[in-house]
Amino acid sequence: DHASSLCATSPVLRGGQAAYGRGVSMIYRIGKTIRWEASHRLEGLSEGHPCGRMHGHSYEAEIVLTSESLDDTGFVLDYGVLGAIRNKLDHQHLNDIMPGNPTAERLAVFIATLVNDALFKMGYDTEGVRVESVLVKETASSWAMVSF
Repeated sequence: DHASSLCATSPVLRGGQAAYGRGVSMIYRIGKTIRWEASHRLEGLSEGHPCGRMHGHSYEAEIVLTSESLDDTGFVLDYGVLGAIRNKLDHQHLNDIMPGNPTAERLAVFIATLVNDALFKMGYDTEGVRVESVLVKETASSWAMVSF
């Protein structure tokens, strides 16, 4: 039997799922990078602060999801679901579409909420597929991340 000849740490397909021997569980992790253009204006800054004026960024976000199982297709989630989040953000004025001051930190939480809403609408429960982290870059050298 080929399966029994594999060492205990070799992956074996059981019922369409890869499983390691001796009860070791696996966590699948996927990520999607999205890019979009948006404007915002931050309030509460000192007079003359450049971010207090309306301005824009070429944003980039990395969304990471985890799951202990795969769907019938063999996905954690179709990447297209994550790509669709971009359409809700692209060429928007962030002050108009999200609560609070639209900082990169709050934008990361907002994106995680958009993903969770999409998962809920598709019938995924929060115990299955879940958002692990969202990293938002406003510039090539400035970013904020939220992890769950």
